[in-house]
Amino acid sequence: MAATPCVVDTSAWIEWLADTALGKRLGMEFPDKPQCIVPTIVQLELSKWLVREVGEDQ
Repeated sequence: MAATPCVVDTSAWIEWLADTALGKRLGMEFPDKPQCIVPTIVQLELSKWLVREVGEDQ
């Protein structure tokens, strides 16, 4: 049976990127790349979060 595509929410990505304990647990549940759907709104929210947290220059 083929794997089902899965959307990963912005909050899960932020926890994973921040390398929190919750993010580490969530990261183990992330689907493989071909099954991972990242909607445009999630990409925008992550971009805004990264600029705020890391800075636009990096």
